[in-house]
Amino acid sequence: MTKHPLTPTLMQLEAVLDETADAIRTKQSIDDTAMVKAKGRALLSLSHLSGEISAERLSAGEQDAIRRIREKLATERGLLERRLEASQLVVKLIGEAMLAEEWDGTYAPEAVHPVHPSRQPPAARPVQT
Repeated sequence: MTKHPLTPTLMQLEAVLDETADAIRTKQSIDDTAMVKAKGRALLSLSHLSGEISAERLSAGEQDAIRRIREKLATERGLLERRLEASQLVVKLIGEAMLAEEWDGTYAPEAVHPVHPSRQPPAARPVQT
């Protein structure tokens, strides 16, 4: 067993990652600021320890914890990307709905923002003479 505080720091980071992923998966309210601060503290601790620890001296348990953290970071990235995509879709739909509601046919909102096809003006018809 090593004499440095790497294991508790890895455990702290892993716990924060687990909490974040669980909250996203279960659609719970997330305090993004608190999560970022907690991850930042753990990563800062790791950066302070990085000068004291060589990869050759890591225990099997520490190497396993680092592998799990890498996997959890990749999982969290995917979850956060989906969360961002969903938020962007909601913003787009709200924007389209607002434009469609305000459109009275006198201007072309689709020139600035696309309008849902059901709200498009009828196609221009040739004038009969």
